[in-house]
Amino acid sequence: MADESDTRFSLSPGGSRRVALPYVVKASGRHSLKLTCMELPSEEVLWEGESEFTVSPLYDARGGGLLHDDGKGAIWWCEPERKVGRERPAPGAASEAVRIEAAANEYEAVQVVVRPRASLDRCSVRVGDLVSASGDRIAADEVEIRTVEYVFTAVPTDELGVVDEWPDPLPIHASPVSLAAGRNQPFWVSVHVPSGTPGGDYRG
Repeated sequence: MADESDTRFSLSPGGSRRVALPYVVKASGRHSLKLTCMELPSEEVLWEGESEFTVSPLYDARGGGLLHDDGKGAIWWCEPERKVGRERPAPGAASEAVRIEAAANEYEAVQVVVRPRASLDRCSVRVGDLVSASGDRIAADEVEIRTVEYVFTAVPTDELGVVDEWPDPLPIHASPVSLAAGRNQPFWVSVHVPSGTPGGDYRG
């Protein structure tokens, strides 16, 4: 579906003016941009042009859900296949919880992202047991938390690459980390469902 932006302004004969046309592109990949200049109110087309551009997966803003947002910052989740850039906005759609679906002896992961409004010196993420309504448990030690770290890439290797910080290393989250104001810090949460675990909804 194409998004449209309409900007109106006056221009004297022989004059020139710089015009900003705001637009939002949430999906990565190749896109087409079409510009049309019309005289109003007749809507006579004076000039028209079209160009293509590419959005890197690092700037893809689809997926996930907002878990919490207040004066201190936002917490949201995102699918594991997404590249979460430092500046990516939090999802607009709210979620009551992070939901993972897995069968016995499977591993499933999700990214939980913290975006503070002010710097935090020592941030730790912890998890408890996951418990079903009948009292069955998936022990906390079956849940692994890793800190998503970033690597600055100065030379892109393909057309989807950009000069920026890319999420890549996933060290075990063993000690508190410092978080910068207004920047995303994802945590990679992986859940193992042991063999023989009874089916049901487990909460934690």
